[in-house]
Amino acid sequence: MKETLYSRRSNLVVGFHGCDQSIKEQVFEHLARLAAVADLSEENRIAYDKALDRYRVNQIVEEDERRKNEEMRRKAAEEGMKEGLKEGLKEGIREGIKEGMEKGMEKGMEKGEQKKQIEIARKMREDGISIDTIIKYTGLQSSDIENL
Repeated sequence: MKETLYSRRSNLVVGFHGCDQSIKEQVFEHLARLAAVADLSEENRIAYDKALDRYRVNQIVEEDERRKNEEMRRKAAEEGMKEGLKEGLKEGIREGIKEGMEKGMEKGMEKGEQKKQIEIARKMREDGISIDTIIKYTGLQSSDIENL
């Protein structure tokens, strides 16, 4: 009787001692496929090889498509992040300018109010009004009024 790869399986088990069972099974499945192909006629083996080649080419094409899709997703995410940062920066600048103008106006009004109070205090002092009364109506400190 002719010895085939199937009949040699039990002899191969010894060579895989210590290997993971799933690896052993994968090797034996592959050997079984090889044995089946080895028993094919020349015409059927050529047809099998062509089918196997088509399968492998399809696998390569599919993997290339997956890689391209992943690259496109990565680039799209990168572009989205850049665009988001750009828009966020623009919005931040607009908000910063607006807030700066508001604070500047507020500070300017406070200074203007302070100058007005000092001018009123100066006139009140010139008219001989007491420092306590000037403090009461202007809210200035006595040291500010004494320096007028």
